[in-house]
Amino acid sequence: MKHSLVFLGTYPPRECGIATFTQDLVNSCQKLLDSNVSCKVAALNLSASDSFDYPKEVFWQIEQNEKKSFADLAFQINQDESIEAVIIQHEYGIYGGRDGSNLLLFTKKCKKKKIIAFHTVLENISGNMHQVTKMLIQTCDEVVVLTQISKEILHRSYLEAEGKVRVIQHGIHPMPFVLPQGAKKLLKLENKIVLSTFGFLSPGKGIEYVLDALPQVVKSYPEVLYLILGETHPVIMRKQGETYRKFLMKKVKKLGLSKNVRFFDLYLPLPDLLKYLQATDIYISTSLNPNQAASGTFSYALGAGRAVISTIFKQSEELIGQCCGLLVPPGKPKAFQNAILTLLDNSKLRIRLHYDSYDKTRSMLWSNVAHDYLLSTEKLTGSNFILPPLNLIHLRKMTDKLGLFQFANKAVPDPEFGYTIDDNARALVYCNQLYQNNKNREIARLIKIYLNFVQGCQHGDGTFYNFLDKHGVVLDDKNDKRQGDAYGRTMWGLASTITNSKLDTKLKSLALSIWIKAFPHMEGVTNLRSRAHCLLGLCLAYKKMPVPQIEHLINYHAKAIADSFFKHSKARWRWFEDQLTYANGLLPQSLLESYLVTHNKQYKDVGLSSLSFLTGKTFYGKIYVPIGQRQWHKKGGKRSYFDQQPEDPCAMILALGSAFKVTQSNHFIQLAQKCYSWFLGNNITGTTMYDNFDGGCLDGLTSKGVNMNKGAESLLSHLIAHDELENILNETRVDYSNFSLHASPAFQFRGMERWK
Repeated sequence: MKHSLVFLGTYPPRECGIATFTQDLVNSCQKLLDSNVSCKVAALNLSASDSFDYPKEVFWQIEQNEKKSFADLAFQINQDESIEAVIIQHEYGIYGGRDGSNLLLFTKKCKKKKIIAFHTVLENISGNMHQVTKMLIQTCDEVVVLTQISKEILHRSYLEAEGKVRVIQHGIHPMPFVLPQGAKKLLKLENKIVLSTFGFLSPGKGIEYVLDALPQVVKSYPEVLYLILGETHPVIMRKQGETYRKFLMKKVKKLGLSKNVRFFDLYLPLPDLLKYLQATDIYISTSLNPNQAASGTFSYALGAGRAVISTIFKQSEELIGQCCGLLVPPGKPKAFQNAILTLLDNSKLRIRLHYDSYDKTRSMLWSNVAHDYLLSTEKLTGSNFILPPLNLIHLRKMTDKLGLFQFANKAVPDPEFGYTIDDNARALVYCNQLYQNNKNREIARLIKIYLNFVQGCQHGDGTFYNFLDKHGVVLDDKNDKRQGDAYGRTMWGLASTITNSKLDTKLKSLALSIWIKAFPHMEGVTNLRSRAHCLLGLCLAYKKMPVPQIEHLINYHAKAIADSFFKHSKARWRWFEDQLTYANGLLPQSLLESYLVTHNKQYKDVGLSSLSFLTGKTFYGKIYVPIGQRQWHKKGGKRSYFDQQPEDPCAMILALGSAFKVTQSNHFIQLAQKCYSWFLGNNITGTTMYDNFDGGCLDGLTSKGVNMNKGAESLLSHLIAHDELENILNETRVDYSNFSLHASPAFQFRGMERWK
């Protein structure tokens, strides 16, 4: 049976802030749900004569001043068994009736689960508005607000809000971080210092106070250009026409700012708007309303990574308070003047604010916001797990003709740190997996680059260098080249190439020659994780080349890992060492893969026992919490929760995939899905680690935030995890009725101190 989720609010092409918000939310939710779930919209119109040519997702049009249309909508939704929930976007002015009371005709009659998002939350209101708000809270199952301050106001003002309210921030669009100078060239603004404000014009916008501040700014910086982007609000246009715009234009002329202020009287398409934001040196948020809960324009500016000067309102207090800009009181030209000059006089501060704004808003990506809304629709998300689409933009960007760069500065490859065979071997593993299912020239080209890199790192004796500088010159490697992780991982990458049935014979022959040359050193590996990596390669190779030498080494290394388990394992510590460190899933995975080719029951028993112990240490309800790398988890000691790195969920997913192959138990697939959702924001801070804009992955999750760099290890960890889970899901049909991708969000935890 198909399911559906209904969104009630204004919707484009109606020009309205809530309409844009609703469309962004609908599109983002639909991307997270498979084809069995549809997002349907009930769009609000001012009247019957104001209907629009809506897109296909709009199933109902509601006249906001027609009470009967709200009751009819409730009746139709109640009759439709496919509808699981209704998400309502609320502003008092868009629902008709006194203080938007017409909406109550819907919330009282609709029997489906209802989630209402209050975009405006007012304190100390009384009379009818207070009563309408109280009844909306009472008749809805959950309440969403956009700021913590708004949540506190509801709790103080309405007993009905207790236990119902949660905070989901305003969404932002994914976009790469760029400093303004590069973006200015596209708009022919290279020689300008760009200030900007965008959004619908109305007298409450307060732009005149910025204009009053500019004459003194222009004296010091004559190249300043203030862009005022946006048309007049449609409601204001109906009532007052262009009175406010004409007032502003007259002021510009009077102040002698004609060369320093430019108006754009149009509703900018999103791509154009984002280009102007990227070209902005300082974004100015000018609202005169201190009771405003949140601003989409303000959110977008921060999300673009711009230094912001904002008047004080609820959202700006919370976000600017995190060091993303400067706050000024509303309606004070002198305050605007001082703030603008402060940032123009101090370029280092301004650039730091660009970076801080971008970093602090990653949790606000629309994909993350959609996840949080879908927490309320567990039946939909739980039964319709869907992986993000494949995205190789960042992998291509991180790869040059020599190989895969080790590190990135944010999303930009950083050649200064060169290359490692570790990362290029990971890339071989992934690209060969991908090529088996998706044969194309681009993947073959990447395989050839990574394989040539590995060949260039091989010593005459068959061992490998790990580090090359940006010019491809070998760096001193002080570690034993036979015992490091690099050797084992490289042998795994080579085996994945040799056994790739769809790959060009020349590439497979090259991989085999490198493998044969390195093979004699396999028995000298003693480190547990190096043994495990070797086993993954050996097990792959044995399926194609079942020769005694490979079988001997499989048993040699698997027995050593199993023996280490028996040596260190106790009743409450079923593990291979006296501590849990990094990529822990690798060890049980290697034994389970060894069992699949040798059928040695001991490998299976130890693999499953140790994996059970590990999942008990790292799954908290429906959330995966890898061992933090700040401090290893020693036997009898406390575990650390930070810093979490993507290689850990990757290793866990691979181990759970192997456990599924061994047992055919759907339990392991459900755990793997929960584990994968760590990348999508189902982690202890609620931060999305995967960037669906370019396919990259953030480098780490810390108690203070997130490491915004997107290096090779993190990139490949996500890609390998994605591919493993996709392959398993394609091979089997699973009952997901007890699983929810979006369960146990960070807001359920009572304070971050328990994780630190």
